[in-house]
Amino acid sequence: MRELLLSYWYKKFPPQIPTHYHRTLNIYSAYYQYLNEENQVTFQKRLFILLKFIRFIPKGLPQVTDEMKVVIGSAIIQITFGLDHYLVKEFNTIYVVPRAYNFRDFKTPFLGHVDFTNKIVCFSWRDVKTGFFIADDAVNVALHEMAHCLEKENTFRQLFRTFFDSEKLAIWTERALEKMERIRRQENQFLKNYGGKNIHEMFAVCVEAFFEKPDEFRYYLPELFDSLRELLNQDPTIRQNPPLK
Repeated sequence: MRELLLSYWYKKFPPQIPTHYHRTLNIYSAYYQYLNEENQVTFQKRLFILLKFIRFIPKGLPQVTDEMKVVIGSAIIQITFGLDHYLVKEFNTIYVVPRAYNFRDFKTPFLGHVDFTNKIVCFSWRDVKTGFFIADDAVNVALHEMAHCLEKENTFRQLFRTFFDSEKLAIWTERALEKMERIRRQENQFLKNYGGKNIHEMFAVCVEAFFEKPDEFRYYLPELFDSLRELLNQDPTIRQNPPLK
């Protein structure tokens, strides 16, 4: 209900977007930089509304700055930019730590993770920045973990409020499972091998590559690329205007 009311309110009374949004996004987000002016305005408006729904908590930091909020939140807006729905209601508590961190008994430090039980997300700010500054290596922890959040939250929603069309999701899943089998047979030419772990990691890995290496993705895996293009209703190779009409 809050989502509907807030969306209606801002349609009737467009918000005054803080000037630092454009400045920050221009520094960090190659995706945003390429958008035409109309799409940049839409991106900022969506981000402004989204951040009303997210609670940021610093851990080992004096505060979560506006810059951090804009950059982290932009990952959700980027993934959902072609979709009707973009507001998260379940995974809306985000912890921000200064750098990679140890978690439970894992030996490798984490750059970020999603706690699905408690519906909490955690990010290393240092690695979030690196993910956006190096925009062509298909490694972006914010896109990766937010893809997990959106995929999981999609399962909680009523049919008419889901992020993803069920038929398009089924087509993507079928093609993704084929790719996972090729990875497991050590026949992988594109995408990180980590995508072969399970279908959820495959989705997150595909999202990273879709936005950071779209031309290569389309060249090496055209059917999988097309299915994700349809699922997200956007084509990042059309950089000024990616949403599909």
